[in-house]
Amino acid sequence: MEDTSRRNTVILIVVLALAAFALGLTFADFWIAQGLTSVDSSTSTYRFGAPDIGVLDTLNLYVEGDNRYTRSLRTILIQELEAEGVDIVESEELLDDYDDPVLAVAVTERDIRYNPFLPSAELEVLFAYFWNGNTTYYDDIRAGEPVVIQFTEAGLIREGTLFLVDNTRGVISYQAYINHLASEAAEKIADQILEIE
Repeated sequence: MEDTSRRNTVILIVVLALAAFALGLTFADFWIAQGLTSVDSSTSTYRFGAPDIGVLDTLNLYVEGDNRYTRSLRTILIQELEAEGVDIVESEELLDDYDDPVLAVAVTERDIRYNPFLPSAELEVLFAYFWNGNTTYYDDIRAGEPVVIQFTEAGLIREGTLFLVDNTRGVISYQAYINHLASEAAEKIADQILEIE
Protein backbone atom coordinates (compact mmCIF):
# COMPACT_ATOMS: atom_id res chain seq x y z
CA MET A 1 0.00 0.00 0.00
CA GLU A 2 2.84 2.35 0.88
CA ASP A 3 4.50 1.58 -2.47
CA THR A 4 1.36 2.54 -4.39
CA SER A 5 1.02 5.78 -2.45
CA ARG A 6 4.65 6.69 -3.08
CA ARG A 7 4.33 5.86 -6.78
CA ASN A 8 1.19 8.01 -7.05
CA THR A 9 2.98 10.89 -5.34
CA VAL A 10 5.92 10.62 -7.75
CA ILE A 11 3.57 10.47 -10.74
CA LEU A 12 1.68 13.52 -9.45
CA ILE A 13 4.93 15.48 -8.99
CA VAL A 14 6.11 14.57 -12.50
CA VAL A 15 2.75 15.53 -14.03
CA LEU A 16 2.73 18.86 -12.16
CA ALA A 17 6.32 19.57 -13.23
CA LEU A 18 5.49 18.86 -16.86
CA ALA A 19 2.36 21.03 -16.66
CA ALA A 20 4.37 23.88 -15.13
CA PHE A 21 7.00 23.52 -17.89
CA ALA A 22 4.30 23.54 -20.59
CA LEU A 23 2.64 26.63 -19.10
CA GLY A 24 6.03 28.33 -18.86
CA LEU A 25 6.71 27.66 -22.54
CA THR A 26 3.35 29.14 -23.44
CA PHE A 27 3.15 32.24 -21.27
CA ALA A 28 6.57 33.08 -19.80
CA ASP A 29 9.16 35.17 -21.58
CA PHE A 30 12.42 33.25 -21.38
CA TRP A 31 15.00 31.84 -23.71
CA ILE A 32 18.30 30.09 -23.71
CA ALA A 33 18.75 30.02 -27.43
CA GLN A 34 20.61 31.36 -30.41
CA GLY A 35 18.52 33.25 -32.94
CA LEU A 36 19.58 32.89 -36.55
CA THR A 37 17.60 35.68 -38.16
CA SER A 38 17.95 37.40 -41.51
CA VAL A 39 15.97 40.47 -42.47
CA ASP A 40 15.96 41.73 -46.03
CA SER A 41 14.13 44.86 -47.00
CA SER A 42 12.88 46.63 -50.06
CA THR A 43 12.09 50.34 -49.68
CA SER A 44 11.01 53.23 -51.85
CA THR A 45 10.91 56.91 -51.01
CA TYR A 46 8.75 59.42 -52.86
CA ARG A 47 9.40 63.15 -52.39
CA PHE A 48 7.14 65.75 -53.88
CA GLY A 49 7.47 69.49 -53.57
CA ALA A 50 10.16 70.58 -51.15
CA PRO A 51 9.26 69.00 -47.81
CA ASP A 52 10.96 70.53 -44.76
CA ILE A 53 11.52 67.22 -42.95
CA GLY A 54 13.15 68.49 -39.74
CA VAL A 55 13.25 66.41 -36.56
CA LEU A 56 10.58 63.79 -36.00
CA ASP A 57 8.87 64.81 -32.73
CA THR A 58 5.42 63.20 -32.89
CA LEU A 59 4.32 60.17 -34.85
CA ASN A 60 0.90 58.58 -35.28
CA LEU A 61 1.28 54.81 -35.26
CA TYR A 62 -1.16 52.34 -36.77
CA VAL A 63 -0.43 48.60 -36.63
CA GLU A 64 -2.96 46.51 -38.53
CA GLY A 65 -4.33 43.44 -36.77
CA ASP A 66 -4.68 42.27 -33.20
CA ASN A 67 -2.84 39.06 -32.39
CA ARG A 68 0.14 38.18 -30.20
CA TYR A 69 2.65 39.09 -32.88
CA THR A 70 1.13 42.45 -33.88
CA ARG A 71 0.66 43.45 -30.24
CA SER A 72 4.30 42.64 -29.53
CA LEU A 73 5.42 44.44 -32.70
CA ARG A 74 3.41 47.53 -31.71
CA THR A 75 4.85 47.57 -28.17
CA ILE A 76 8.46 47.11 -29.26
CA LEU A 77 8.14 49.63 -32.10
CA ILE A 78 6.84 52.21 -29.61
CA GLN A 79 9.78 51.47 -27.30
CA GLU A 80 12.29 51.81 -30.16
CA LEU A 81 10.89 55.14 -31.33
CA GLU A 82 10.35 56.62 -27.86
CA ALA A 83 13.98 55.75 -27.02
CA GLU A 84 14.91 58.11 -29.87
CA GLY A 85 12.75 60.91 -28.44
CA VAL A 86 9.67 60.47 -30.62
CA ASP A 87 6.24 60.91 -28.99
CA ILE A 88 3.89 58.18 -30.20
CA VAL A 89 0.15 58.57 -30.67
CA GLU A 90 -1.46 55.17 -31.21
CA SER A 91 -4.30 54.90 -33.69
CA GLU A 92 -6.82 52.04 -33.58
CA GLU A 93 -7.86 52.68 -37.17
CA LEU A 94 -6.12 54.39 -40.04
CA LEU A 95 -7.67 57.73 -40.92
CA ASP A 96 -7.10 59.52 -44.24
CA ASP A 97 -5.53 62.61 -42.72
CA TYR A 98 -3.53 63.45 -39.59
CA ASP A 99 -1.85 66.61 -38.32
CA ASP A 100 1.48 64.82 -37.79
CA PRO A 101 3.43 62.14 -39.66
CA VAL A 102 1.97 58.62 -39.75
CA LEU A 103 3.56 55.19 -39.70
CA ALA A 104 1.27 52.35 -40.82
CA VAL A 105 2.44 48.75 -40.39
CA ALA A 106 0.84 45.51 -41.60
CA VAL A 107 1.98 41.90 -41.36
CA THR A 108 1.13 40.65 -44.83
CA GLU A 109 2.49 37.10 -44.45
CA ARG A 110 3.05 35.22 -41.23
CA ASP A 111 4.24 31.64 -40.93
CA ILE A 112 5.44 30.97 -37.38
CA ARG A 113 6.28 27.32 -36.71
CA TYR A 114 6.82 27.11 -32.97
CA ASN A 115 8.22 24.35 -30.86
CA PRO A 116 10.28 25.02 -27.73
CA PHE A 117 13.59 23.79 -29.17
CA LEU A 118 13.69 24.53 -32.91
CA PRO A 119 11.21 27.30 -33.78
CA SER A 120 11.26 28.91 -37.20
CA ALA A 121 9.37 31.65 -38.95
CA GLU A 122 8.92 33.51 -42.19
CA LEU A 123 7.30 36.93 -42.02
CA GLU A 124 6.58 39.70 -44.46
CA VAL A 125 5.97 43.07 -42.82
CA LEU A 126 4.88 46.11 -44.80
CA PHE A 127 5.36 49.64 -43.53
CA ALA A 128 4.40 53.03 -44.93
CA TYR A 129 5.49 56.40 -43.53
CA PHE A 130 3.54 59.50 -44.51
CA TRP A 131 5.40 62.69 -43.60
CA ASN A 132 2.49 65.06 -44.28
CA GLY A 133 -0.07 62.88 -42.45
CA ASN A 134 -2.06 62.10 -45.61
CA THR A 135 -2.50 58.32 -45.81
CA THR A 136 -4.68 58.14 -48.93
CA TYR A 137 -2.05 56.04 -50.73
CA TYR A 138 -1.91 53.35 -48.03
CA ASP A 139 -4.47 51.08 -49.71
CA ASP A 140 -2.49 51.18 -52.98
CA ILE A 141 0.76 50.44 -51.13
CA ARG A 142 -0.94 47.65 -49.15
CA ALA A 143 -2.26 46.11 -52.40
CA GLY A 144 1.17 46.35 -54.08
CA GLU A 145 -0.08 48.88 -56.61
CA PRO A 146 2.27 51.53 -58.03
CA VAL A 147 2.11 54.85 -56.20
CA VAL A 148 1.15 57.75 -58.46
CA ILE A 149 1.49 60.97 -56.46
CA GLN A 150 -1.23 63.57 -57.00
CA PHE A 151 -0.63 65.87 -54.02
CA THR A 152 -0.43 69.61 -54.48
CA GLU A 153 1.34 70.20 -51.14
CA ALA A 154 4.89 69.13 -50.30
CA GLY A 155 5.36 65.68 -48.84
CA LEU A 156 7.29 62.47 -48.50
CA ILE A 157 6.24 58.84 -48.45
CA ARG A 158 8.57 55.99 -47.56
CA GLU A 159 7.19 52.52 -48.01
CA GLY A 160 8.87 49.20 -47.68
CA THR A 161 8.61 45.52 -47.03
CA LEU A 162 10.69 43.48 -44.61
CA PHE A 163 11.28 39.81 -45.35
CA LEU A 164 12.23 38.10 -42.09
CA VAL A 165 13.43 34.49 -41.93
CA ASP A 166 14.33 32.97 -38.56
CA ASN A 167 15.67 29.62 -37.42
CA THR A 168 16.31 29.66 -33.67
CA ARG A 169 18.02 26.85 -31.76
CA GLY A 170 17.79 26.28 -28.02
CA VAL A 171 15.07 26.46 -25.38
CA ILE A 172 12.68 29.35 -25.88
CA SER A 173 9.16 30.10 -24.70
CA TYR A 174 6.48 31.02 -27.20
CA GLN A 175 6.18 34.61 -25.92
CA ALA A 176 9.97 35.08 -26.00
CA TYR A 177 10.02 33.83 -29.59
CA ILE A 178 7.23 36.20 -30.61
CA ASN A 179 9.09 39.09 -28.91
CA HIS A 180 12.32 38.10 -30.67
CA LEU A 181 10.63 38.19 -34.09
CA ALA A 182 8.85 41.46 -33.31
CA SER A 183 12.06 43.05 -32.07
CA GLU A 184 13.89 42.22 -35.29
CA ALA A 185 11.17 43.81 -37.42
CA ALA A 186 10.60 46.83 -35.12
CA GLU A 187 14.30 47.72 -35.09
CA LYS A 188 14.50 47.70 -38.89
CA ILE A 189 11.32 49.75 -39.31
CA ALA A 190 12.44 52.33 -36.74
CA ASP A 191 15.82 52.62 -38.50
CA GLN A 192 14.10 53.21 -41.85
CA ILE A 193 11.93 56.01 -40.41
CA LEU A 194 14.59 57.71 -38.30
CA GLU A 195 17.12 57.93 -41.13
CA ILE A 196 14.89 60.14 -43.29
CA GLU A 197 16.36 63.60 -43.79
